[in-house]
Amino acid sequence: MGDVTIIVIDSLTNAPIYGAYCSLLNLGDGSMVEEYTSTTGIAYFLELWPSQYQLHVKKDGYSDYYQTFGLGTYMEIPVPLNVAQYERLGIAVHTYGRKGGITAVLPDVEVRIARRPNFQPMITDKTNSLGYVVFMDIPSGDYDVSATKVGYEQEWGFVAVTENLPFVKGIAMYLDIIPYEITVEQTTGGTLAPVPGTYPVIPGNQFEVQVTQVASSYYFDHWEVSGGISISDQTALLQRFTPTDNGRIKACFLKEDPGPLYTVTVLASTGGHTDWDGTHPNIPSGTVKKITAVPDSGYFTKEWTVNGAVRPAEGSNSIEITVDRDYTIKPTFEKGSDPGTSRYLTVEIKGTGTVKVSSGTIVGENRYEYTSSVNVTLTANPVAKAWYVNNVLKKENSPTFTVLMDRSLTVTVEFEGGIDPKLLIAGAATAIGLGMIVAYSAGKRRPSAPAAAPARTRRRKE
Repeated sequence: MGDVTIIVIDSLTNAPIYGAYCSLLNLGDGSMVEEYTSTTGIAYFLELWPSQYQLHVKKDGYSDYYQTFGLGTYMEIPVPLNVAQYERLGIAVHTYGRKGGITAVLPDVEVRIARRPNFQPMITDKTNSLGYVVFMDIPSGDYDVSATKVGYEQEWGFVAVTENLPFVKGIAMYLDIIPYEITVEQTTGGTLAPVPGTYPVIPGNQFEVQVTQVASSYYFDHWEVSGGISISDQTALLQRFTPTDNGRIKACFLKEDPGPLYTVTVLASTGGHTDWDGTHPNIPSGTVKKITAVPDSGYFTKEWTVNGAVRPAEGSNSIEITVDRDYTIKPTFEKGSDPGTSRYLTVEIKGTGTVKVSSGTIVGENRYEYTSSVNVTLTANPVAKAWYVNNVLKKENSPTFTVLMDRSLTVTVEFEGGIDPKLLIAGAATAIGLGMIVAYSAGKRRPSAPAAAPARTRRRKE
């Protein structure tokens, strides 16, 4: 048994011919089978006996086609039908769409023909599902042909129709797809990929844009879209979408609220200057600022005056502040050389509890002296809620905290509850290595001294 596939096309346009009658006559036994071509111009004949056959194909408007062949197991026969040779003049238009280098049959295209010079007749029709349309029974002459479809560039062509063969002239027209224009915009505060601009996007393709960086003191808030753009999550940094028309997408960055703003004033002083002299307004709360004094030749930095309170320089030319209010700062320079390199640990307690200092020489209430850079461990009882160094939070919910005494420091220990205490430092000046305890009990002072030192109480004048 064998199969035969018949492919019927227009000999001028190569367009498939729908509804063409096809018959196969078995020349051996006289039997006949019949079929009509599908929309793709194909007719199938299956399970035929091997024999000699005569093929007959016919379609209104075309000349009949005959072919004799011998069938074995399978045959595919292309059948180009010629337009019937009688004086009916026409134009056959076949339309294709082009997208990104790919060409395909394009149906539903509005095609218009108009005869020069007065454009009469002017006839309009649309291509069928196979992408072609035939204009028949038109007068001879020169015709302009236009093809139009939404989303595609309009295409123009020219056909000369004469009474000479062939009577039906064919023309293929290629329409390029019109890309959508996607405009990318942004406010100040970050960078995008791609950068702001207008980009072509072929219909059906995806477009991608994303936030690649957010500037300091800004944050990304949302996307704004318009036109043929639709997104589901306006806060996602990466956006992929398939536009349905021209559109705009805009990344909106907002400036972070700096909170309270303060002014820091660094006053001039005889004998030197600082690296930050002058008045500095609009400094956000929480800013940590290090100010360095630069003594003139023959001078050294003796002390700093911070909002009226004197802080010894203690061998350092720098001071560090955490801006939480307005500050007025002034260094004091003195002639001569720096008398020493001591650095000091000041312990402040908030709430009810005790703090043991592992080493240091007590030089005053809640104050320890060190002459070299050593690690000092502070032990809280009960567990401290928070540890601060120079008003900067360093550790939370811990019984111990270690600092390197490479400069003077103030350590604030916060316990649960209580009010700002008046500190009581128990114990006399001791050598490095002995433990000291800072004690506070709400409502009264309670001295506590290390085991190796005699207990004594230092009272502050009320």
